[in-house]
Amino acid sequence: MPVLTESQELVNPPPPPGVPESPELPTEVWEHVIDLVDGESDERVRAASLTACCLVCHDWLPRAQHNLGSSWVSEETVIRSRFHLNRVLRTLAIAPKLGNRVRSLTIVGDVEDSVWSSAAVLSLGPRFKRLEVLTFRQLDFSARHPTFFKACAFFAPLKRLVLDRVDLLSLADITHLAYVTQSAAIRVQWGKTSHPLLHVLRPERPPFVLHQVEHLVIKGTPWSEMRIRCKEWRLQLPKMRNLKFFRLETQWPGDSESYVPTAVDMVAWRSLALLARTLTELASASTKLAIDTEIVNITVGTMQPSRLRYLDIGLTVNDFEDARLAVLPVILSSLSFCEPTDLHISVLAAEIEGIALPSSLLSSANLLQSWENIDDELMRPMYSTLRSGRISFRDMTGLGTHERLSEVLLPQWVKKQQITRMELK
Repeated sequence: MPVLTESQELVNPPPPPGVPESPELPTEVWEHVIDLVDGESDERVRAASLTACCLVCHDWLPRAQHNLGSSWVSEETVIRSRFHLNRVLRTLAIAPKLGNRVRSLTIVGDVEDSVWSSAAVLSLGPRFKRLEVLTFRQLDFSARHPTFFKACAFFAPLKRLVLDRVDLLSLADITHLAYVTQSAAIRVQWGKTSHPLLHVLRPERPPFVLHQVEHLVIKGTPWSEMRIRCKEWRLQLPKMRNLKFFRLETQWPGDSESYVPTAVDMVAWRSLALLARTLTELASASTKLAIDTEIVNITVGTMQPSRLRYLDIGLTVNDFEDARLAVLPVILSSLSFCEPTDLHISVLAAEIEGIALPSSLLSSANLLQSWENIDDELMRPMYSTLRSGRISFRDMTGLGTHERLSEVLLPQWVKKQQITRMELK
């Protein structure tokens, strides 16, 4: 045994007789210490502390490393980059059973590197056997791997598939994803808030098929793409034999304060009208279409059991001479192809306290011009099938004194149909 100098003995004094050179804590004590560190709520502090535990000694390494890896593979796993993906794969290589704990997987796109997202699906699909929710967020699928859809089948069956602000996925792609993942529900988000696209009951016998879709709600479709999207939906809708409700939410085209219909608007409204007509001709007699914009809400459906079509139009205006009244003739012109038998137009005041309307307003040239165009549209042959018509003015005060309001605003239609009712609420 080497002889120690006096200085060395002072710095590293020898242990007392009978005491081991490296004091050992009972196993249950240091395991409790590591688990206590693992319970830290701050993820950064937790990761740094567990990393320090890995460096304490050889005995601490396996448990500390396992707990550190579980931070990458948790019940709700989120992967934001290629680096995160590699960490998850490395953890699963060490502890494959951790894959069984994952119930929700979220893959967030990387603007600078979007190729890895397909790699994530290809590599993680076979490892997550109990996944229930799969979310793709801000991904550009233009660079997806050719076997991307096939790889998604490893995640089946899912309770929910979420597509959050993804690019270059058509309705056909989305329904194909629903097919391969056997999703009970799909949620699509194109804006700041999430809205359901497809709600389906889980099929008695997989796989998912398109005809089981009952609700279709789409939000955020650009007005300039309305013609293309409507054509796509019209091709898919006949396959949805159980479809009961279709809602389309889109932004108001142009300046809502001074609306002037353009050629693009006319094409968009006509496309929506053709979509509505397709919906009303579906085998499901209860199917209805709802179109919601910033100030206009439109509903087209079929009444039972008569199979007669109805058209409801709700318009919110700032005052009775609002320029947005100009959209009514455009809508009536476009949706005349639906040939409704019941028409209801509701004009709603934007202010809750209502709009005071002076008696002189009914002689206003602007007001009469707006309603003259509406009156002309209602004289179209396709509106000759109307059996009932109703126009409601809600939250507008001062109209009750005008007993012949319908004759002033819609003289041609009232004279011909004798069915119009004006409601002042």
